[in-house]
Amino acid sequence: MVRAFTLLLAAPAFAAPMPELQAQLDRMAAAFPGRLGVGVLDLDSGATAAVRGQEPAPMASVFKLPTAVAVLRRAQEQGLPLSTLVHAGFDERAPDWSPLAPRIPPEGLDVSLDELLDLMVADSDNTAADVLLRWLGSPVEVTRTLGRLGLNGIRVDRSERSMAYALGGATEPPVPEPLDALLARIQAVPASRKALALRSYSRDPRDQASPEALVRLLSELDAGRLLDAAHTRRLMEILRGARTGKRRLAAGLPASVTLAHKTGTLPSRGGFSAGINDVGIVDGDGRRLAIAVLVTDAHAPGERCEDLIADVARAVWSASPRPADAGAR
Repeated sequence: MVRAFTLLLAAPAFAAPMPELQAQLDRMAAAFPGRLGVGVLDLDSGATAAVRGQEPAPMASVFKLPTAVAVLRRAQEQGLPLSTLVHAGFDERAPDWSPLAPRIPPEGLDVSLDELLDLMVADSDNTAADVLLRWLGSPVEVTRTLGRLGLNGIRVDRSERSMAYALGGATEPPVPEPLDALLARIQAVPASRKALALRSYSRDPRDQASPEALVRLLSELDAGRLLDAAHTRRLMEILRGARTGKRRLAAGLPASVTLAHKTGTLPSRGGFSAGINDVGIVDGDGRRLAIAVLVTDAHAPGERCEDLIADVARAVWSASPRPADAGAR
């Protein structure tokens, strides 16, 4: 269940494990009343660590990062400028968090690909995500694109609207319904069924990824192997400007470092948190690290899950060797 440090095949010969960090991660996982998944990769030395690294877990809004890769890949391959307009329909407004939704009039709104990407990734906007998934053709097109790029272990299967029905314990109708009807349908679900839906959500293999798969995505993005230079640069800019998750990875890292990251949050009800996540690339003090932390099925409030993510980031940063330290080994 808990994987020790390994070395990537492509890692330099001087890469070495950090047993102190592994011991800390093991203790955190054992003490926490839930499932902690962690993937860590030193982007320069190739040293890695993992706790439940190959176990898939719900991504929540972390799925918006691979979705952004798929959108940018299509724009790149088809020669579409990011100023290209996409029509967001009034009935595409998604539930829960969406700064875009109140801006859409009954006749709809034309929004550029670039703005939709920024809203989806930096703000974790649900409506922007669903509009882009529809523009791609379907959510599974993200999974297909990742597979074509050699990335496995990441599944994107449903829209934000579909996931809202599942998390709320409601049956999704065969024909899309207006937002008000969707919310009313979920509101009518008995509290006991909602609680059961939340606690059983992680058993559905859809929309899941393993920490190691997410770290590999971050590594491939950083290396420029998923997108060309211009599109890679734009996505990294958006990730660095993320406006969510200040209490998670960022809280455990020095203020002087740069964090390019994407969060994911499933509901917390009655002291149970279905999923609290954060994945990103840390750059500073001569170190570059990819980190993925997925907290699932926690018998703890969301704030405690966020603090755990910050503790993981703090431990990783403290244990990772600076270049001079690595060269001295």
